[in-house]
Amino acid sequence: MKHLILSGCAGRMGRMLESLIEQRDDCRIAAGVDPAPYHSGEFPVYSNWERCPPNADGILDFSSPAGLSPMLEFATGHGIPVVLGTTGLSPSQVEEVALASKTIPIFRAANFSLPVALMAHLVEETSRALGADFDIELLELHHRGKADAPSGTAKVLMDAANAGLGASLSPVYGREGDSQRQPGEIGVHSLRGGSFAGEHTVLFSGQGEALSIQHTALSREIFARGAIRAMLYLQGCPAGLYGMESLLQF
Repeated sequence: MKHLILSGCAGRMGRMLESLIEQRDDCRIAAGVDPAPYHSGEFPVYSNWERCPPNADGILDFSSPAGLSPMLEFATGHGIPVVLGTTGLSPSQVEEVALASKTIPIFRAANFSLPVALMAHLVEETSRALGADFDIELLELHHRGKADAPSGTAKVLMDAANAGLGASLSPVYGREGDSQRQPGEIGVHSLRGGSFAGEHTVLFSGQGEALSIQHTALSREIFARGAIRAMLYLQGCPAGLYGMESLLQF
């Protein structure tokens, strides 16, 4: 039985994780951390990391970029593995995560769906195969409450396209007015509305033909299940930075 700390327990993903973990017999939530008021009848909730006891086998973090530093300080100080699902990190925060991963194992992903990880692999291979003759556009759709745009998954897919081409495409966020496409661009379009859990489409457009690769999330439950899978995978791993590719077997 693994004892976990749920960071961001008051949020959408936090509540989903709580619901799923309650149904399992291989792990349980020992404590929650969230600055927002939240009451759980199953575990104590602390407003900050200074008050949280360190008796845990892992931290599931789906909070906000503002809470990253104290969470990593707590985790590295007590040698606790982290599954990091918080998106919208700044470049300096990404470096902070990389530095912490020299001390503890950290599993970082913008999206914990295995099919999305496979999609990123397919985007990279498709970009490599089709080359610069095909224009690439990316469309992502999320619920009205999502704070960051483009999504973390969209950034992962952009990185995959760049890796396949062996180049760095210039992102163009939306198009308006005189916006004829230029060589070396990748269009990125973010839509927000309703309760969409998430949809990502990568469109490869050539002369007289096009290919699209799409993933649709019908429920946030897939992300929560993937995060739990990542946490169980991380148990016993040495310090380092891990991602969804660690769970893919080719």
